[in-house]
Amino acid sequence: MEFNILILLIIAVASVISNLCLTYFLKQHSNYDVNNKSTRISFSSLSNRFDNVNRFENIIALSRSYLIRFLSVSLFLLIVAVLLYGDVGLSYEFLSKFTLLNLLLVIGIVDFFTLKIPNKLIILLFIYFVIIQVFNVSNTIVINLITTILIVGLFLMVNVFTENRRGKTSIGYGDIKLIGMLTLIFDVPLSIIGIWFSALVALPGFYFLKFVNNRFRYSPKVPFGFFIFFSFALIIIFQDYFLELCYKYGV
Repeated sequence: MEFNILILLIIAVASVISNLCLTYFLKQHSNYDVNNKSTRISFSSLSNRFDNVNRFENIIALSRSYLIRFLSVSLFLLIVAVLLYGDVGLSYEFLSKFTLLNLLLVIGIVDFFTLKIPNKLIILLFIYFVIIQVFNVSNTIVINLITTILIVGLFLMVNVFTENRRGKTSIGYGDIKLIGMLTLIFDVPLSIIGIWFSALVALPGFYFLKFVNNRFRYSPKVPFGFFIFFSFALIIIFQDYFLELCYKYGV
């Protein structure tokens, strides 16, 4: 199947938009930390610390990190686009799945580096949900809504229990909002599989991050949004295979 030139244009535009979003949200979180009174760090103190640092080297290092991030995001989107195009061609389904993967990619990376899922990204997911309902009304929306209420309610109850018992939550509220949106978007079997698989890979994945990355070595927090992105990305790309498994085993 010939790879359409329009797909390359879509990938290029998506890569630029994704990287702009990542720059915005990562920078926003960085500013939040700098201004946080609990850290006792101010802009003036930071500037004094870096007065003697070679600015040219900093610019080179920053440019290199931006380039690596841009190329990594572009490569991921290219691979995803090839897989989706080979499956459904250039269609509404392709655009729908590719857009959702783009959103989840940004959410996953932001959560990985900041351990936060901004509300603005959840709102973007909700806008995506509304748009796909306008163009392709699902006959399972009521079931999905009930499932969302039950799952979100369950996680909230677990958090209330653990907060009372241990003084801390078991799962971040940003993660709960993300799971709630995904259970609205996906049919129930795929939602359950995605949540289950996210939890399955999160534990070994977190300890792997502790082993290879010093930033996570002494952190009790898990970038669960990143693992949710990973799991649901597999479900989006191989949706037919997962649905076949669900029907085969009567899920």
